[in-house]
Amino acid sequence: MRAGRMRDFIALLAPAPTDDPRFGEQPGWTTFANVWANVTPTKGDEPVVNQGVQTEISYTVLMRYMAGVDNTFRITYRGQTLEILSCVDPDGRRRQLAIEAKQNVGVS
Repeated sequence: MRAGRMRDFIALLAPAPTDDPRFGEQPGWTTFANVWANVTPTKGDEPVVNQGVQTEISYTVLMRYMAGVDNTFRITYRGQTLEILSCVDPDGRRRQLAIEAKQNVGVS
């Protein structure tokens, strides 16, 4: 993967639950790494959820290989949070990661 194609700066967020004395363990996130990537929107969809329309945007994210990244992580890209659906090493050579992610915009 050529460096010139990675024009988007993203943050990889790892799950880091916090312990609240009143409510117990709460979900939380911590920054795992900030990296350059190639982020491409691939599909937009508007499924009906609870009698409302929710907009979903799918993305393909290509980045240099980084051990430990999996589908429990999230990505912050241009102020938006993307949920990772799958994370694979396409050729098995530990050179790049191909990540499929989605953004839920909201119910209208």
